[in-house]
Amino acid sequence: MQTILYKSAERIRALCNYKLPNIFYRLPNRMGQFLGSGVTEVLPGTKMVLNLNDRLQHTLFVNALKYESEIQSLIARTVKNGKSLFLDIGANAGYMSYVALNSCPTTIVYAFEPNPILVEQIARGIEINKYSSFKVFQMALGEQDSQIELNIHPMNAGWATLNLGDELNNEEWEKCIVPLKKLDDVITQEEISRLPIDQIVIKMDIEGNEVKALKGMSELLRNEKLKLIIAEIYQKRLEAAGNTQDELFTLLQSNGFVVYADSEFKNEVSLPYKSNSPWNAYFQRK
Repeated sequence: MQTILYKSAERIRALCNYKLPNIFYRLPNRMGQFLGSGVTEVLPGTKMVLNLNDRLQHTLFVNALKYESEIQSLIARTVKNGKSLFLDIGANAGYMSYVALNSCPTTIVYAFEPNPILVEQIARGIEINKYSSFKVFQMALGEQDSQIELNIHPMNAGWATLNLGDELNNEEWEKCIVPLKKLDDVITQEEISRLPIDQIVIKMDIEGNEVKALKGMSELLRNEKLKLIIAEIYQKRLEAAGNTQDELFTLLQSNGFVVYADSEFKNEVSLPYKSNSPWNAYFQRK
């Protein structure tokens, strides 16, 4: 029955230009219980495996184009401007990777996600869409090779974090041990030099672990082909990891990037910068 209901809802989405009425945003739990999970065409010709019991994936099901629309638009227009390597760090279910490939099918995508359940979903999506230039890596990124505990929210995998701050300790979390790797060891500069690309774009959403991940990709940061880094920044999560926003900005500025608060690169960020809420930062190479 769930499969029939899911396919019916997916068909309605396709007929309604890949979205459902906004009232469905208000029914995440009940909708997830009734519909379960399945394969959905989130963009024209692009399918994803979605679990509607997860809040983020439910949002993608209702209207994927509305989710982080500013970032989607920037990724789409950037990968169209050159032969791109897109690194989706903290890929979750992989939606931004699909956006990059849907916008420019020749894009090479490497997605990094520590949650093994989400990695399995992405791997199924790669198979379903018959992507040959899309690889997924089940790991967290940091400044050393090790293993680490990942905290996963049972209803919102997008909140998964390596560092539980005070604001999150009142939530119920599932835990698993995941590999921790330095990106420079996973993708060497020699390997990148052999790829048919002229630019590298990074999308990073790793819930406070940004500074540590960036320190583990110091060689990549010096690569002139790296043109753009998009990152969700949240001071409280950075502090839980022992870092700060200004430390993050200084690290990237020392590698030739300018920090902007908008995707049109008009509002440059000056230090010190204070924000108590999550916000998107755009780092463009000078």
